[in-house]
Amino acid sequence: MKKYRERIRSLVAKIFRTLFAALREIFDEAAYSRFLNRAGMVSSSESYAVFCREFEEAKTRRQKIHLDRARGRQHTVGGRSGAEKSVA
Repeated sequence: MKKYRERIRSLVAKIFRTLFAALREIFDEAAYSRFLNRAGMVSSSESYAVFCREFEEAKTRRQKIHLDRARGRQHTVGGRSGAEKSVA
């Protein structure tokens, strides 16, 4: 019975990993399409490289903002560097 539960648990985990990978792929594709429209570019390896860099930079900015908020700092509109002020 224990092996049966472990196999079921493993199968369910595999299904969820596959589902989440598919969803990530779908949403990445949609984000890339929006990027191409916004940037006025056509799909190519160069435009995808620009998209990936921009995506990673945005992700890094979001992580920094969340970390700063956790530390009690707040960003002003625009999130410019040095624009944080301490929250009392």
